[in-house]
Amino acid sequence: MMKLNSLASNLLAWSTAFLNWLVFYGIARAFDSAISFEIATMLAGGLVIHEYGHKLAMNFYGIRAHLIFLVILGGASPDYRDKQRYERLDYQKKSVIYFAGVIGNFIAMLIGLILYHLDPISYDIALRNVNLNAILVFYNIFPIWITDGGRFAKLFFDSTPEHMDQAWIYRIGIPIAMAAIFITIITPEFFLVTITVMFWGLHFQATHDDPDGCFSPLALNKPQRHKWAIFYLALFISSMYILGVTPNWIHG
Repeated sequence: MMKLNSLASNLLAWSTAFLNWLVFYGIARAFDSAISFEIATMLAGGLVIHEYGHKLAMNFYGIRAHLIFLVILGGASPDYRDKQRYERLDYQKKSVIYFAGVIGNFIAMLIGLILYHLDPISYDIALRNVNLNAILVFYNIFPIWITDGGRFAKLFFDSTPEHMDQAWIYRIGIPIAMAAIFITIITPEFFLVTITVMFWGLHFQATHDDPDGCFSPLALNKPQRHKWAIFYLALFISSMYILGVTPNWIHG
């Protein structure tokens, strides 16, 4: 029975991933791209690697997980048999799970650059792959809605004492805002709207947190909060910089 469930789960994941590839291929053709096959493969590949990152992190903590891919979106969810075990994971482990997807995208960037140096793909394709995966990182870590960044921000502010919430909004927000302004100045990309959305997301998460969450045994402690805040800043700023210095993945 377990093998049958695993087979069904893998079949669902790969069949929906292939349907996504077909959609991405159609989108690339609509843009009259000469490399529609490559773009569709990079898009679908980046999405699959991202969600498999979440799945592998869950598996590492003993949580069985299932994947499904929708148009432009994907999802990794714990198996119903491990749902309660997943909910009991401490916030340190959940933070690893939430960010495992974007780490997968950085690995995908590295794989593309290695393939370029080994000659199977061109420099242009390698740069488009880097740009595409940076987009997946960038939009996934915004502290809003059900993005990876939104889920992390909720855990972070749940773990933060109420009197420190405002301070952390500025500790995280100001470095990102300064980086966004600098990158907007030195590159063709425009990131000033990012500042507004990012501050709004941080403020929303801070004002909708659990006021008693910092007392939970699952919560991030003070050193962990500092470590994850630095890691979050590094992800946000590096993805903005990569987007600023690489050509757009559609137009090259």
